[in-house]
Amino acid sequence: MNNGIDLRLFPIECRDLIDNKYPLILVSGLAADERIFQRQACTFREVITVPWVEPNSRDTLEDYADKLAASIAGQVGDRPCYVAGLSLGGMLAPMIAAHFNTKACILIATIRKPSEFPKRYRPGYFFCRYTPRVIAAGHFLVKSVARCLMPLARRLRSPERVIILQQLFGCNSWLFAQQLRMLFTWTLDPKSWRHDFTLDPSERYPFLLYQIHGTHDHVLICSHTTPNMTVNGRHVLPLYKADEVNRFIESVMAETDGIDAE
Repeated sequence: MNNGIDLRLFPIECRDLIDNKYPLILVSGLAADERIFQRQACTFREVITVPWVEPNSRDTLEDYADKLAASIAGQVGDRPCYVAGLSLGGMLAPMIAAHFNTKACILIATIRKPSEFPKRYRPGYFFCRYTPRVIAAGHFLVKSVARCLMPLARRLRSPERVIILQQLFGCNSWLFAQQLRMLFTWTLDPKSWRHDFTLDPSERYPFLLYQIHGTHDHVLICSHTTPNMTVNGRHVLPLYKADEVNRFIESVMAETDGIDAE
């Protein structure tokens, strides 16, 4: 059962390989949707993807995590589960996992706490906070360019590039601007930090935490954080390093199978 994912839309062969005992909840990254996890949906038998919901203009990242958790609560119930997130989704994943009977939380190409966010993005904080409509308009323009590049991506026969471009021009521009605002406020505005945000999520939450990161990730720098496993890859690991990510998730499931979720 792959909730939220239509496997017929994917340009690769899909087949169930791992009969995971507990559902795997997946949270996508900024400007992405469930298609970023197509190779995980084709590997694990039970996958639940978290749909993006419209945030309030004053929502914090933690407020947003509460809303996302509520959107899938009916599918998860009281069952033990695993929660994994990519990039922005990885920042949200521990906050979402706190709502469920989570055995382990898996971070993919992301950071654990605000202090690990690259400081070179600091100018973006002020821009995204005070001019979200400009950000939304700029994103809409980029989407228009992406549509022109789609025929080229199809000619190159690169399903990964096609998927990334599809998600780019399928992303709601206003949602993108609001997610950027929440992201930059969480990571770059000291006034928004609660004391426990300076702690590693493994110190804040009762479930186990695991992290995989690409050594050539130029979006969120690998050396700024403390992954359990590194791979020779860039940022979009679930697509370009799917085998490594799937094996890592499978190893986490095997390691924590006998451990009771709290």
